[in-house]
Amino acid sequence: MEDCLRLAIATVHDDTSALRRYLIEEGLLGRTADGSVYQRLR
Repeated sequence: MEDCLRLAIATVHDDTSALRRYLIEEGLLGRTADGSVYQRLR
């Protein structure tokens, strides 16, 4: 899932880590405590 998410984000933004972090902070994306599973929240 991490690779799929990274590739999807890379199509619209150069800094995939930053955008993923922003999505989590805004409550649009959730992840498990160990970061192994992501899910869309909204």
